[in-house]
Amino acid sequence: MTPGKVLTYLIAVFALIGLCGDALYTAYNHGVTVINATRDAEWSQAVATQKSELARAVQAVHDQEQRFQREANQVGIDAREKTLLPMLVAAA
Repeated sequence: MTPGKVLTYLIAVFALIGLCGDALYTAYNHGVTVINATRDAEWSQAVATQKSELARAVQAVHDQEQRFQREANQVGIDAREKTLLPMLVAAA
């Protein structure tokens, strides 16, 4: 074998090793990208669920506050009616 042929074979072997290494790195990088995308999707879903639960809780508190206010207003109305009736009777 001549030195030129040996050099050609060595270059070919190193090129194949380089291509295999590149293919392995590309496959690894693709796997990392897929895993990151999956994790980001799960994280986004968790954040969306938390926001939805928070909005539901805030709405429930708001509804309860409105109910308390309506009840307090009704107590005031009832009290005014109770005091107004004796005044009208006394005035008549």
